[in-house]
Amino acid sequence: MKFFISFIFAFIGSKLLFKYFDFHYDIFSDSFEPLKFIIDTGVFVVIFISTQILYEKKFGKTNKQEQP
Repeated sequence: MKFFISFIFAFIGSKLLFKYFDFHYDIFSDSFEPLKFIIDTGVFVVIFISTQILYEKKFGKTNKQEQP
């Protein structure tokens, strides 16, 4: 569940951020440009990892049971 939620937030968040900054890059239709590819992938990864960390902090402690 954590992966799915993180993926959705990263996908939607990166699309909104790119739309706000007017950044357009599609790896499948545009020519390969390393800098744009790094920006596109990097923003997605940063949002994805941030969401995973926040999810773990919010819901991770409640799902774990204490062991003696």
